[in-house]
Formats: sequence, C-alpha cells, structure tokens
Amino acid sequence: MEKAKKSNYELGHDSLAIANYFINLSKGKGLSLVKLIKLSYIAHGFKLGFDGYPLANEYVEAWKFGPDLSRIYYEFKHQGINIKQPAKDIFQDCKTISSDFNSREQKLMEKVFKVYGKKTAAYLIAITHKKDSPWYKAWHEDKGSEVLNFQIKNDDIKKYYTKQIKESRAG
Repeated sequence: MEKAKKSNYELGHDSLAIANYFINLSKGKGLSLVKLIKLSYIAHGFKLGFDGYPLANEYVEAWKFGPDLSRIYYEFKHQGINIKQPAKDIFQDCKTISSDFNSREQKLMEKVFKVYGKKTAAYLIAITHKKDSPWYKAWHEDKGSEVLNFQIKNDDIKKYYTKQIKESRAG
C-alpha cells in the first residue's frame, strides 16, 4: 500500500517551536512579541523561498499590524513587552515545545536572527508591510482587512521570498 503524500503544512513545524528557537537565540535577553512573530514569519518566508515548502505548519494570517502566526500571538501575549519564557506543552508535563529542526532549518533561523534580530520591531513591521509584500496583497488587494483571520497564501509568500533571494544574490 502506497503512503499518502504529506501536504505542505504537514511538512512544517509547530510555530511555537519556531518561536522557542528564536527565544533561545536571544540568550535570555528576550524579544518583543512583535519581533518574535516577525522573525518567525520571515524565517517561514525564506524557507518557502529557498526550499518551496514552509517552516511553520500553520497558516499565516493578515492582521492589521502585518503577517501573524496567531498561535504565537495567543501563546505569548500574556508575557507582555519582553518575551523570555518559552512556550510549554501542557499535555506533555509542561515540557518546552521543541521540534527536530534539521541543520539547514537551524542555519536559516540563525541567519534570520543574525540579520533581522538586531532590527527594531518598527523596522520589521515596515518591511513586512511593503507595497509588494504578501501581507499588503492579502490586506489591500485580496480584501483581507474585511475578513477576520484572513489567510496569506503560502504561494504568495513563496513568490515574494524567492524574488528577495534572487535580488540579494544579484546585487
């Protein structure tokens, strides 16, 4: 019997595991909730751009303040301004949520953190709101502003980040 092919979303990782990876990279300094979400989204986008499949196994949503991985938002919003505590899995005796990221995924997230982790939350909002961005298309052109939890298509994210990669290699 042939195994069923996994969907792109089954290939990705729990978004909380991605967030926890970035929290660990911050080495105890913590990250604002906005930065945590934007770093996770940017890593997800570059994974799509480089490999054609997502880092996160959840849909990215178009929210007023940009692309959002809602599971990250709802898990960490209670921590306030500076997120330092990783998410715990309440069904596994409060173990930290983690994933078996392969070395390529780890290097990708470390590179995203190195480049974008130094940037302000305002900068990350600005670059994810650019007129040609997947969020802009979903929010303004696809009328995501009129629908709660409007999904940004991974195909749009993939096209955008593939273009970003090509442009960075050319210049």
